[in-house]
Amino acid sequence: MKDELLRALTSDSLIVLTGLGTSLGIPPVAESKAPNMWDLWEKVSVLDGFAFASGDVPAEILEAQNIEHFLSHIQAKLSINDDCELSDFLAKAQDVILDACSFVGPQSELDIHQLFLRKIGRRSARLQRTKLFTTNYDLAFEEAAARARFHIIDGFGLASHRDFEGALFDLDFVRRGTNDRLILEGNVLHLLKLHGSVDWERSGASTRRVSGKPKDPVLIYPSANKYQLSFRQPYLEMMSRFQMALRLPDVSLLVVGFGFNDEHIVAPIEAAIRGNVGLRLIVVDPGIRAESKRSKSLTWLERLAQDGDHRISLLEGRFDDLVRMMPDASEFDERQAHADRISRLDDRGTG
Repeated sequence: MKDELLRALTSDSLIVLTGLGTSLGIPPVAESKAPNMWDLWEKVSVLDGFAFASGDVPAEILEAQNIEHFLSHIQAKLSINDDCELSDFLAKAQDVILDACSFVGPQSELDIHQLFLRKIGRRSARLQRTKLFTTNYDLAFEEAAARARFHIIDGFGLASHRDFEGALFDLDFVRRGTNDRLILEGNVLHLLKLHGSVDWERSGASTRRVSGKPKDPVLIYPSANKYQLSFRQPYLEMMSRFQMALRLPDVSLLVVGFGFNDEHIVAPIEAAIRGNVGLRLIVVDPGIRAESKRSKSLTWLERLAQDGDHRISLLEGRFDDLVRMMPDASEFDERQAHADRISRLDDRGTG
């Protein structure tokens, strides 16, 4: 497995897709912790107006306490009939979700996240920048990057440019070396948040990154309409780049903490597996052997692997298990660079 991870880390293009599982392991500070879907249900179900909002919700949704299906039902009802009371409840529910996901702060323990960024981000300058896609709203990776002295390219530019602009993903960090030679800066990676962020705010027709709680949050809340919302900006830019990255000839996709339940994200992954023979896929999930609970996509991937598709590797484990197992690509690159130097000297000597 370490050899597979090393091959992924040193492929020409490295894509990482993370989900809720990478945040659930962050130790809580006071009572602030990463919420799962059950936590969100509990917070929403005690709001004033819940009894009214749930009046005509199917019994199976209430019994399952499925927050995603519950909010989807409310949104579908509002699309047919504009109800002020129901609309107010939905706004309260979304505000509660925003607050619950804003748990990362200066006191949060993010050692595993920092180590993860070092291992995926310190690749050879000859390779493409690592692209980290996440469905999480929280700021765990941003905070970890700041502590680990990483530069993040996230579509918002520097402090003087806080509005989202897709073209900013095509910029990079370089430093001027001797004789005015430009050298790619180390510790740089792309961060693309597929479902929005707790610090994104709608500002007219644009999206802006803000400090503190946004007045008009830009989030794809848990609901069945994720697919439709992903075709709006800035999500459209993120999804487009995700699909383009999956088509590259020598690309590795490392998936951790993502349950393969979001159709709009799973579809391009499955299409890439079918059409891109140069794609290498590694999936890490603690419940990957639980056939009764896992998604149909994971079952399909397992069958492909068992049938001899060596591009696919499935690893049972948590986020921290993966990080501890991952080799250090920067050390590998130094060893490779040293081997290249010795080889060149030997060739000169024999010549």
